[in-house]
Amino acid sequence: MYKSNAEDRKVQECQKKGDLLWQNFMVQIEPIVKKIAQKLDARLVKTLCELLKVLLIHRNREQGLILSELGGYLAGEDHAWETILGISNDL
Repeated sequence: MYKSNAEDRKVQECQKKGDLLWQNFMVQIEPIVKKIAQKLDARLVKTLCELLKVLLIHRNREQGLILSELGGYLAGEDHAWETILGISNDL
């Protein structure tokens, strides 16, 4: 039981740190996102922000991040490949 509570606390701490990291990151890139938003469709800007968030959260130097996993994190497992194709077309 003690391990479970300790693990729960660690997960909560990691989530808080992740949220704080994301908020700080968004403050840094906000001027860029605003400029992009003036020239691109709002859906593309939203996808870009979500893409950056997924890359920041799920980065792993040892294992990397497979593109299909990236699509799954963004749009769910059912739409992973369509999302990746959309991102590649947008780029």
